[in-house]
Amino acid sequence: MKKTIFISSTYIDLIPYRKKVWEVLQSFNVKISGTEAFGARAKSPLDTCLEEVGQSDIYIGIIGYKYGSVEKLTKKSFTELEYEKAYNLKKTILIYIMNDDECLIHPKHIDFKNHQRLKDFKNILSNRHTIDNFIDEDDLAKRINLKLKQELPEENIGENYRPKVLECSVHRVKIQKETWVIVIGYRFHEPYEVFSGKADSFYIPSFVEKGW
Repeated sequence: MKKTIFISSTYIDLIPYRKKVWEVLQSFNVKISGTEAFGARAKSPLDTCLEEVGQSDIYIGIIGYKYGSVEKLTKKSFTELEYEKAYNLKKTILIYIMNDDECLIHPKHIDFKNHQRLKDFKNILSNRHTIDNFIDEDDLAKRINLKLKQELPEENIGENYRPKVLECSVHRVKIQKETWVIVIGYRFHEPYEVFSGKADSFYIPSFVEKGW
């Protein structure tokens, strides 16, 4: 049976990171749960998140420099409440925290107001778990990919598996006075497949240089 992995983090500041993690998880035979896939529901956002955590097997916590939206009653962030739910239910928990010494972060993504709350939360995570640090989204993706290959060897569907979606770059070259389009697909941040054809057959606008 497929295991379900829940991605927990603040959202706006970590969109590129979540995107990379989602790509990695698509290379495993697992179900992925996260804000991006919730859709419209009658329940509150927090109730939805906690319900999804309860239905998941593995909790991946990604911690940056924002504490996140705070629930009024407990005064705790949604991310911390998601973690507590996973911890109390004894889920498999994997924690990744931004490396203070090496990461680059825009000031707007630093939560100065809730700095102490975030620090206390990080201390709880560090005391309870063997955490891993990352410096950017690619580094995070590589670390999670390596860890899941150890945690889920039976779910790893192999290097030859092609996900439904690949990040790609688009190139244009002249061959015998004709313009050709070359599309390079990437998997795990390395070239994975290449296909090409005459520009007249591709219908890709000339300004497009990357996509999916």
